[in-house]
Amino acid sequence: MPDMRPEDLTPEQLSQAYKELDEAHRALKAKHGEAGCAETEKTPPAVSMKPGASKGAVASPQKLALIGALLLVLGFFVPWYHINLKAEVDRAVPGFPSHFLSDAPTITVSAAHIQYGLGWLVLVLGLAAAALPYFTGNPQEQTRPRAVLACLGAGAAILFYLMAEDLRHVSSGIILAAVGYGFQLAGAVQSGSGSGRTAD
Repeated sequence: MPDMRPEDLTPEQLSQAYKELDEAHRALKAKHGEAGCAETEKTPPAVSMKPGASKGAVASPQKLALIGALLLVLGFFVPWYHINLKAEVDRAVPGFPSHFLSDAPTITVSAAHIQYGLGWLVLVLGLAAAALPYFTGNPQEQTRPRAVLACLGAGAAILFYLMAEDLRHVSSGIILAAVGYGFQLAGAVQSGSGSGRTAD
């Protein structure tokens, strides 16, 4: 086909060429417009998934209570106090000959052997607080968070009393129990605030 320049075309041929270019331009604009609409329709589901992802990052009150109860049980079987007899005698009698105490043992006291059963009471109150949310048939839902907080408050008071009474001999067991109570208190506060918003 011989090459043709614009000045070689007749007015009718030029008009026909301009019409064809205009139709092709409109077709391209229509295609781009449909693609843009399709992309905007796909965007909302991706945005709606973001709140779900942020909710999953926060631990639920049940998980916090379970972690706290496990730490409490673990701490119950680990010694709560370590007492070094040699160090205690040196502290009480500074001039006492040390060779008499070279074989002095280190006494460990677990929660089960604390006087008045206070160690057992800390364990029972903590486990009761963890189990209360799973009980059903309560006519007043607000009473369960209050009962959980009451159990945790009483157990934490006993626990801190035991720590303050003999702070020098505190060992890892009582610390684990305190951390467990902290997890449970965080879960109880989170659950109470969530139920309060629901009631409103």
